[in-house]
Amino acid sequence: MRLLTYGKVLLLLVVCGTVLCEFLCRLEVKCTNCEQASVSREESVVNDNYIGSYVPVKSSLALKYHKGTIRLDTAWVEHAWFIDTKICLLAGRTAGKDFNIVLPFKRVGSSGFLFTLAYFHNGEVIDGGIEEDRKVVRRPTATMSDTLKFILFEKDPDTSVGWARGGVFSDTVFLVGTSSYAR
Repeated sequence: MRLLTYGKVLLLLVVCGTVLCEFLCRLEVKCTNCEQASVSREESVVNDNYIGSYVPVKSSLALKYHKGTIRLDTAWVEHAWFIDTKICLLAGRTAGKDFNIVLPFKRVGSSGFLFTLAYFHNGEVIDGGIEEDRKVVRRPTATMSDTLKFILFEKDPDTSVGWARGGVFSDTVFLVGTSSYAR
C-alpha cells in the first residue's frame, strides 16, 4: 500500500515539475515561431540549412564620410528556420518558408551605427536593419543569381540630418557565388 502511495507522490512530483519547467521555458522564449538565421556558416551546414556561399569582390571598404573600415567576410545563403515552441521542452528547429542571406563583417576604427548595407535585387533596395557584426536579409525566394549586390549607405555627416533621409550612398559591394546553391 505504501508503495502505491509513493508512486502517486512521485507521479505528482513529475507532473508538477514538468508543468513548472514548461512554464519557465516559455518565459525564456523571446519570439514564438519567428524565423531566424544561423550564427555561423558552420552551424548552417551542421543543421542542414546551408545552400551556398558568396565571396566579396572587395573584402575591405573604407568609410567615406566617417573614420573607419568595414572588413567583409564570406556570406552564405540558407533556409530560414525557427524554433517550434508548441511544446517548449521538446522545441526543435523547423524549416521556415523564406531564405536568409547572411553577410558577416568586422568594423575597424569605428563604433556605433555609421553605415548600413542594403541588398539590391531586381531594381529593389531591401534594407531592414543591421546587426553589430552582420547583415541578414530575408528573401521569399531561393532563386539566387551568381552575384549578389549590396549598397553601402553611411549616416549623413550633417548631424542635423543623420539617418533621417536614409543615409548617403558610399559604395557598391558585389559578392560572387562559390558553391552550388538552389536556382
